[in-house]
Amino acid sequence: MNRLLNNWPLKLTAFVLSIGLWSHVRGESNPLETQTFSVKLDLRFPQTLRVEDTSAPKTVRVTVRAPHQELRLMSGVTLPLPAPDSDAPMVANNALSASLDFADVSEPSGEPQLIPVRVDSSSEDVEILGVKPANVSVTLGKRR
Repeated sequence: MNRLLNNWPLKLTAFVLSIGLWSHVRGESNPLETQTFSVKLDLRFPQTLRVEDTSAPKTVRVTVRAPHQELRLMSGVTLPLPAPDSDAPMVANNALSASLDFADVSEPSGEPQLIPVRVDSSSEDVEILGVKPANVSVTLGKRR
């Protein structure tokens, strides 16, 4: 025990410096980057509801922040990724999925309702920054 506590300030400083160096090297070798992808919108509606009208697009644009390697896997290419301003490439490998979130839908009234678009990622390293459109107008009725 005496050996463990001997020079403890020096040992603590070395430990903190090693953690700092490790995080810096990890960030430099696989930095976080931002990219926009097109993701197919899954239009599965609850069985208790009938869709009378929808303006849902076939795809949504999803902006994500992730490590460089993760973005390469999502885009399905080994070449450099396109610039963020260019047309958004389709996401590969089902890395992202987009669907309508009916969790907070009120009773169907025959009036258009804004349903939020929900995006899920298969990777924990991906942070979803934004979705366009964020909401889709849907007119719902009760299923008979």
